[in-house]
Amino acid sequence: MTRIVQLCLMAALTLSGGPAQAGAWMRETSSWFVSTTTRLVWPKDVPAAKARADGWTYHTIYAEYGVSERLTLGVDIGVPREGEPKVIVFMRKPIRQPDTGTQIAWDLGVGTIAGDTVIRPGLGIGRGLENGWLNADAMAEISVGEAGMAFKLDLTYGINLARDRKIVLQVQSSKTAEDPFSATFAPSVIFPLTDSLSAEVGGSYGFHEDETMGLLLGLWADF
Repeated sequence: MTRIVQLCLMAALTLSGGPAQAGAWMRETSSWFVSTTTRLVWPKDVPAAKARADGWTYHTIYAEYGVSERLTLGVDIGVPREGEPKVIVFMRKPIRQPDTGTQIAWDLGVGTIAGDTVIRPGLGIGRGLENGWLNADAMAEISVGEAGMAFKLDLTYGINLARDRKIVLQVQSSKTAEDPFSATFAPSVIFPLTDSLSAEVGGSYGFHEDETMGLLLGLWADF
């Protein structure tokens, strides 16, 4: 696997779209959001029948807890099939949180990615729509060692459907000092299983310096 493909994959797997995980919104006080996902990703030139054998998997666990109206704490964990995991703990604080209109919040995380210690500042900007939401999440992963810096930007358009179903259309992008800008289109569908548990089914398709495609299965829990 080339370094460019690895970085494209990591960029695509960092965040999942939707208001539950969007950096512009705070969690309600004393409430939890927890998600777990599994992605299977493979090169575009590999036939679908061989994807399981020639592809690679990435598992994530993401959790947020609303400490107060002005403080959300969370953890972001990623476990590849091969290599070292990502573990980031973070805090989120609001910049602009009106009842309606544009929401803005910043967050700051610290942890390790592939064995390197990193600091991860981020900014989220979002806006609720009559039938959905828009959100932009930007972050920088700053290594305190020699791994350099990576920039990531995820743009999300969410659509609310009947019976609490949702469609999430997301463009995930990244840029490092060593490698070119890359982007992936990652649509998914979320549908409720119970009052507090939802399932996510989606895929990904690289369209700029990302020669991968993939599938996603996930669970979301609010309580």
